[in-house]
Amino acid sequence: MTPTSTPALDKPALRFDGRPVRPSVDGPRVPPGGLDVSMDLLREPEVSPRRRRTQPEHRFSIMPGERAFLIESLADLTPRELDVLFEICEGGTNDAAAERLCIALPTLRSHLMRLHRKLGTSRKSDLVGLVACRLLEGYRSGGINV
Repeated sequence: MTPTSTPALDKPALRFDGRPVRPSVDGPRVPPGGLDVSMDLLREPEVSPRRRRTQPEHRFSIMPGERAFLIESLADLTPRELDVLFEICEGGTNDAAAERLCIALPTLRSHLMRLHRKLGTSRKSDLVGLVACRLLEGYRSGGINV
């Protein structure tokens, strides 16, 4: 070792098995002029937005008087199923509804499955439509006070 050199530069690089690294074979292949990397290649690729469904999004907020009427008219649902139903009416994705209810996504899906079975629906928009019809009946019959 020479007095001006550093010990790390004098030792050859070793592989994990103890053999020396041969730069021409084991190292990265770099063209003689170096790498010409533009900043466009280093940027994150743009994520394309998910395609929107062609159906309009059904959502509305349920007022306290309407909530009380729905609880009475949908007496065969459990309190948690009613909570899920009201969150679905608020709109958004299943992930957002599960987060607002502080439950896991599979739990929300099983509540939705039970709601569909009990109410005879097959989609979330059908659930929202059913709630809207029940509310309209409540307003027409005078069961909901304005």
